[in-house]
Amino acid sequence: IGSSQKQAVDIRIVANTIGGSSPSDYVGMTGIALRNILDATIERNTLSGIGLSWADIALKWGISGIEIIGVADNVQISKNVICLILSDYSRNRVVAYAIGIYLEGAGSILIDNNIIHSIHGGDRAVGVYLRSSNAMLWHNSVGLADRGNVATLKSLYFSAAVYSEGHSLLDLRNNAFSNGITGPPGARSATLVLNTTDVLRR
Repeated sequence: IGSSQKQAVDIRIVANTIGGSSPSDYVGMTGIALRNILDATIERNTLSGIGLSWADIALKWGISGIEIIGVADNVQISKNVICLILSDYSRNRVVAYAIGIYLEGAGSILIDNNIIHSIHGGDRAVGVYLRSSNAMLWHNSVGLADRGNVATLKSLYFSAAVYSEGHSLLDLRNNAFSNGITGPPGARSATLVLNTTDVLRR
């Protein structure tokens, strides 16, 4: 929804089921994708099985549950369940990343009361990836864990529950973050990676 030429206004994406745990329900590269938006609510959605249907395609991009790029002002991402986001080395001929929520741009965004888990990347696995200004993460649960199959992790070099860069303000309140991914030898893992000018933690 939205484009680089025209801003989309007053978007409501509420109480949808996108994908599923059964292979017949898997969907492509992104569950919800928005660009250049004002006044948007993404609430009470379940996104699962994202990326798995692209198993036989040479992926050059990443997989994400919710992706917002460009100007995004007055946006709330709330009470969603995002899981089974998979860019799998053993399936795809070009490795890529898997991200639960991906934000890139400028504006005010509130991410609250979401549950994010089972994020498995070809080379990177991240629960929430932030490259925007003025983001608020309140009362979220983000948990990453190994899949138990070394073959699908052999290209993974980085994982984090939350990765933030380029922010002018990041507000973290009452979240639960964990990262149990170990990956292959030499892989790096972290719970929080904050490359941000101002961070408020409570």
